[in-house]
Amino acid sequence: MTGRDFFIFSLIMAMANGIMSPLVLAVAVLNPIWFPGLVLPATEGVVIYLSSLIVSTATLLLAGIPAALFEQFTNREETDKTAGIIWFIGTLVLSLPTLLAA
Repeated sequence: MTGRDFFIFSLIMAMANGIMSPLVLAVAVLNPIWFPGLVLPATEGVVIYLSSLIVSTATLLLAGIPAALFEQFTNREETDKTAGIIWFIGTLVLSLPTLLAA
């Protein structure tokens, strides 16, 4: 398995976290702050969908921080399998509330 495979696993885990996370409702409640409703109407379905997208994107971004720090501190030129594993573990840790609630 390569680093790319672990990144794909991280994407799948982040999508599952975005769909089933308890944080989706918290983000949906804050929709007047992040969703002005200029292009799409602020219907319940649109707000929940975009809230899910925000949670999954935030999961992926936050999980990538330890992998990026690892690459920076070890002076790696390219992303390798170890960084992919670190990214996947970070995604898994951030998805624990979702996995435990399911």
